[in-house]
Amino acid sequence: MYKNLYSYGCSHSFGATLNGGITPFGKYLSNLIGIENFVNRAKNSTGNEFNRKLLISDILSNKIEDDTFILYQLTDYHRRSYELSSELEKIYGINMEGNVGKINKIIHTLQGVFNRNDSYDKELHDYIETYHKRLSGDKYIMFDDIFSTHSILESLSHKLNNFNFLIISWPSVTYPFDKFVPLFDLLEWSMNNELTQHHLHDNGDYHLSEEGHLKLAEKIFHILQK
Repeated sequence: MYKNLYSYGCSHSFGATLNGGITPFGKYLSNLIGIENFVNRAKNSTGNEFNRKLLISDILSNKIEDDTFILYQLTDYHRRSYELSSELEKIYGINMEGNVGKINKIIHTLQGVFNRNDSYDKELHDYIETYHKRLSGDKYIMFDDIFSTHSILESLSHKLNNFNFLIISWPSVTYPFDKFVPLFDLLEWSMNNELTQHHLHDNGDYHLSEEGHLKLAEKIFHILQK
């Protein structure tokens, strides 16, 4: 069916748990399909912007070829990536590239650092204020993340032979995007079927259990058979 399987996403696709790593559903799926070349591009704690840039980078560097299936997992829509210039890194002695997390958590963590310089502090404060007031609504963020990602992957369908993809959403989608972009809701499915680490260990860890990864791979395999 396919020669390559690429997986993008955060820790839910990487195969992380509070107790260590386990086999990710992408690997199970590649075994079910019979794909030898499984490439796990998922990374712990990443946001949608980071993963979209990684996907674009892989496309521009021609890493993604014909006969490829892509699993793309969207993560928390409020995770944003911020990259500061090398000049700021030199001034403050920190490397911010790739920092991911909820925006208020980032500001709280770095508040003392940025308060050393009022001009940078005000600039950052104004940006955050504008973001929260005008740009951080769920509908806006989901629209940006889902449609941007879908457009990129859809464009590959016209460029490559024997190419397909599936977009998986970790948070529940509160807006009817499925009317426009097919989405599989990983959070709702794993909770309803009690396939998380929390259901197994009662430890507050909602990453998939080992069985959860296997069951998810089997479900995606059946979707591909339709």
